[in-house]
Amino acid sequence: MSTLPDRNPAGANLPWYRRRIVLISTVVLLVISIALGLGLGLGLTLGGDDDNDETPSPPAAYPNTTTSWTLRVNAPWQIILSHPPDASADLSHVEIIDLDLFDTPQSTIDALHRSGKKVLCYFSAGSYEEWRSDAEDFRKEDLGDLLQGWEGEQWLQLGSKNVRGIMAKRIELAAEKACDGVDPDNVDGYVSLYFVWLLSFAGSGRLTCRPLFRLR
Repeated sequence: MSTLPDRNPAGANLPWYRRRIVLISTVVLLVISIALGLGLGLGLTLGGDDDNDETPSPPAAYPNTTTSWTLRVNAPWQIILSHPPDASADLSHVEIIDLDLFDTPQSTIDALHRSGKKVLCYFSAGSYEEWRSDAEDFRKEDLGDLLQGWEGEQWLQLGSKNVRGIMAKRIELAAEKACDGVDPDNVDGYVSLYFVWLLSFAGSGRLTCRPLFRLR
């Protein structure tokens, strides 16, 4: 003689006190999930955690007050970091020139603009470079491990308010030199609110900010 399958819902035969425990646990988990969701949303909206309460905020305006320029997909470009480009060099085949923020004179940037080029200004946002003019502004506690293969460089503590203050000044310098955008290097390993902050700070000054990865 065959028997009919059990059609009772799962848990219907549990004692009343166990059903009550299950119900209470479900409600608690739901409340925690909602709280975490709200906390994450507010954290992203406010742009940081408790460690960054005094992170420099973008100024109301920069000298470069034109509309922000957006990188065009597949636009031809060239990066020259070891030296400023020679004025006689043929750059007619490229639209964008990526140059060192510190080592490129203003006259070079102005000349490139007159020839219709867009200029990105490169700086390392994730490492300390001992030869930079602002190297003395970093504190001992800002510095991390050595950058393998790059003499004189060390990783930076990106949660440091001092580090962010230095990077804010570098972005301001790029705006003052009329760079069309910035190229913050050595942040590839940090998919975090630090890069979000860099994007926000640069964008407030009408500067384009290159993405986490290199285009080359």
